[in-house]
Amino acid sequence: ADGTDTGQRFPLDTTYSEWSRSAFAVAGSPGAATCQDCHMPRLGSSGRVSTNGSAMLRENPRRHDFAGVNAWALRVLATMRNDVTTGDFYDPEAAPFYEAGAQRAEAMLRTAVSVEVRSAPTQAMPGESVEVVARITNRIGHRVPTGYADGRRMWLEVALVDAEGAATVVSGAYDTAQAHLDVADPQLKLYEAQHGRAGMGRGEHIALHNTIIRDTRLPPRGYQPLPGHEPVGVDYSGGEGGALRHWDDARYTFRLPTTARGRMTLRVRARFQVTTREYVEFLASENRTDDRGRELLRRYEASGRAAPFDMAEATSVIMLPRDRK
Repeated sequence: ADGTDTGQRFPLDTTYSEWSRSAFAVAGSPGAATCQDCHMPRLGSSGRVSTNGSAMLRENPRRHDFAGVNAWALRVLATMRNDVTTGDFYDPEAAPFYEAGAQRAEAMLRTAVSVEVRSAPTQAMPGESVEVVARITNRIGHRVPTGYADGRRMWLEVALVDAEGAATVVSGAYDTAQAHLDVADPQLKLYEAQHGRAGMGRGEHIALHNTIIRDTRLPPRGYQPLPGHEPVGVDYSGGEGGALRHWDDARYTFRLPTTARGRMTLRVRARFQVTTREYVEFLASENRTDDRGRELLRRYEASGRAAPFDMAEATSVIMLPRDRK
């Protein structure tokens, strides 16, 4: 806290060690996979890995997609390619490639986790208090989400959907108009990392971080973290062979609407957001040397404010009486 060098390195980004300390890195084991297997998959046929006219034909080469998960930023860049005011960056012919990259990112996100309803009533009465258990499982070889914290997060949204399709969120509510997640929700299951400074709490200055305030990100299968890389603020013990669990069971208790009738659908969604309004506003306010911070904020406001992306979904039906008895 007083600035003394402890000699310990602070882990800003541990994606590689998350993989190397997981079951995915054990060659020959069921489900083993390298980084390239996911981010540079095989083409499945002969092909070329370059658009250069002299590129040679290769047998089953790896694709050079390098897909990540930041579809929002790719679409912002595509908009800038179509914006003549961006000067040398203006290139409308390049814009479709950014959109293709964004679609690959979304496809990657859809493979990252699975969601299931483990327990829920099949019948209930209007106004009745019910209990629900949902499970989210990490299907990939590193934490979800991984990488540097910078606002990225995943959470579970639990909603009741009536026969007309109207949804009432009972946990994990996100206000699109305000770009605000209800973090005051006591039942919220939020998977994220928060870094900060010893004795000062959470902060966003990457160069000043020396403390992990919170790390609830979902571990990969078979993960045995290095010292100092353990989860903070959550217990994932109980995995196979002494490893951390790569799944999390979320328990909810809530009352059904007193006006509910007939068929109600319980919907559980895993939602991912690549960055938050608070983080973008921080970057804009802290950049005092030029206008790039303000330009980022402007592009953020004009592009849907990095709206959440639905990674996975599970449903269950609850039947209620159609008429009062």
